Amino acid sequence: MSRFFGTLLFFYIFSCPLFCTTADEWVRKTEETFLKAKTVQAVFTLRIDWKLRDTIEVKSGKIDIYNPDRYRVALDDALFISNGETFYRYSGKGRQLVINDVLDVQQDLTPGSWLFRYSDHYRPVSLDSAEVLGEKCYAVSMVSKGEARFQKLTVWISPAAGLLKKIETTDKNDNTAAYLIAKLTFDAPLPASLFSFKPPKGTEVIDMRE
Repeated sequence: MSRFFGTLLFFYIFSCPLFCTTADEWVRKTEETFLKAKTVQAVFTLRIDWKLRDTIEVKSGKIDIYNPDRYRVALDDALFISNGETFYRYSGKGRQLVINDVLDVQQDLTPGSWLFRYSDHYRPVSLDSAEVLGEKCYAVSMVSKGEARFQKLTVWISPAAGLLKKIETTDKNDNTAAYLIAKLTFDAPLPASLFSFKPPKGTEVIDMRE
């Protein structure tokens, strides 16, 4: 009989970890993983639900981050690049490049600040069980502390490794953007050239620094 109850206790502990942790702890775990890494790479699919337009967009993307302030985001034919001082926004479709000083760009536009460091701008309000592509995860729902770009932010975390599987943002117009992460890599070597940009010939260049 004691062996029976011991077995029940074992399965209870390992099948219900939701009762053994908090939303704040999961957020802290994922943030610590990000902050310890020198570089972070993510391959993802982005689904944007435009409420006012009643349309849905699906894009493929990749993020390369060199902590603390260099990054490159490729989203279909668009590029968003920062070398820590200069911000480049390039549209392949429009053949246009806009250049800004990083200090003139809204800080929570940087992927590291809202994709991997939530506690700066958001606070957790709930922790739920969920599934992402058949994998059991925890869904941490967060709301803005008052000055964030998004009203709400939800992250789905794999309990096995404490890594992100999905991120969803909701803006003030109730438009949602869901990032489904297919691959997440830490500390891979990234060349400095990845965070600079030379526009193709014929590109319209708009330099907002002047």
